[in-house]
Amino acid sequence: MKMRLIPAGKFPMGSPADEEGRDSNEGPVHEVTISRPFYLGIYEVTQAQYEAVTGQNPSFFKGPDRPIAQVSWEDATKFCRLLLQKTGREFRLPTEAEWEYACRAGTTGPYAGHLDDLGWYGGNSEGSTHDVGQKSLLRECPK
Repeated sequence: MKMRLIPAGKFPMGSPADEEGRDSNEGPVHEVTISRPFYLGIYEVTQAQYEAVTGQNPSFFKGPDRPIAQVSWEDATKFCRLLLQKTGREFRLPTEAEWEYACRAGTTGPYAGHLDDLGWYGGNSEGSTHDVGQKSLLRECPK
């Protein structure tokens, strides 16, 4: 698993009320401080990685380099615990604030670039998952 160090910092979490596509639970915008740096996987956990640790692969669209899917929060935290047992290194899920901070990558708009370039979603995935690492990685970390 390739990890990237995300530095500590501050960012405006949430989205403004007039932002297109905004859900009601995404506001109000408020400043959040990430007080300690943390590591985040550069790519989603692949099916091969998940299966090597748990012995299971519940994904509907199969492929060793595709992201694991159909797992609950409990499944994901169990994966982290099993990974600790296998590697001696602690892994955890990011908090909501850490996730948004990393995804924003120092930007303040709704996306940190053109969405088609950054990820797979309903509008460009043809209804399936795809191998990880096929989309652009942001070269800059949050400041």
